[in-house]
Amino acid sequence: MTTSPHVRSRSKCRPIVRRRDTNASARRLFFENLEPRLLLVSDWTNQLGALDVNRDGTLSPRDALVGINELNDPRIVEVGAALPASRDGWEAEPFYDVNGDGFLSPNDILIVINALNDRFVPPTINLALAQDTAAGGTLNDDLLTMNADIVGTLGGDIATVTRVTAQVDGGARIDVNIQPDQSFSFTDPLSVDGSQDGEHRLRFTAFKGGIILSASEITFTLDTQAPDAPHDISLDAASDSGASSSDGVTQDNTPQVTGAAEAGVLIELFEGAASVGQGHSDGAWAIDAALLADGQRVLTAKATDAAGNVSGSSAELTLVIDTAAPAAPTGVELAAGSDTGASATDGITNDNTPSFTGDAELNSLVTVL
Repeated sequence: MTTSPHVRSRSKCRPIVRRRDTNASARRLFFENLEPRLLLVSDWTNQLGALDVNRDGTLSPRDALVGINELNDPRIVEVGAALPASRDGWEAEPFYDVNGDGFLSPNDILIVINALNDRFVPPTINLALAQDTAAGGTLNDDLLTMNADIVGTLGGDIATVTRVTAQVDGGARIDVNIQPDQSFSFTDPLSVDGSQDGEHRLRFTAFKGGIILSASEITFTLDTQAPDAPHDISLDAASDSGASSSDGVTQDNTPQVTGAAEAGVLIELFEGAASVGQGHSDGAWAIDAALLADGQRVLTAKATDAAGNVSGSSAELTLVIDTAAPAAPTGVELAAGSDTGASATDGITNDNTPSFTGDAELNSLVTVL
């Protein structure tokens, strides 16, 4: 019994012929254990679907015909000889090796004919990044991510699928576990320490035994490096309504906060763990905070890049929000030193820049009108 190199043998043993003497007719059969065969795919196998011999994206009688023509009138190799190890120089030729054994033989043609007779429709493989997010956590489709894990589903005619594999950048095949609902997830082995950041291509392939039924690819960019934390965070001078434009005291309970950060990142303001505002940075940024309660407030900012990486927190910004009007001053009177009339309390003075005294809220500004 013989087996194709790409299919696991069902046999426990195989015959080996050993000669006892020089007489070719005197032979005995011995048997030895047969190791499980590994799945092989040659350079002459269409990686996106082995049955698509002429690589036009469909299964048709032409796929069988091109193989038959090559067998009848060999141009690449003589019948029975292995196909070239590489397709270099033969890139325009069909993918003759349907079963992946390195040869073009009637077996390859028969596989295509059987599929045509069975009205075979290749299964579909639908792929997406598990986390393709824009800054702020909103979904997008730019295929830029900090998480290279893949999710997907099988569709179409899946009854014949016996195995699904994943390959990262053309590397070794990794088996993918398919769930009963035909969904799957794949944890990408790419490092997240920044050493493998950049563009990567993942190919998922559905097999029937050793035959490639279909394949699908996804190309994405991995970025695992967080941006620097925002810096130079401060209360905008126009919002600082206190005694000075830099004392951090304001009556504006939705004050504008400014700072600097990497261009293109999303800036998010926080009071403790609560988000109180967002805005994008072009190198500098300004964000109107959400409604803040009166009292001392401590704000920080974080930056999120397009791949979803989040920076550390900025330095703290301490504000005092005070929207309550002070009580009216009381006990307002002409200072005794400015009262030059007949008595120190008659309110008559010859001082045209008199002084006044009274009581008011601590640290409030009193204006005499």
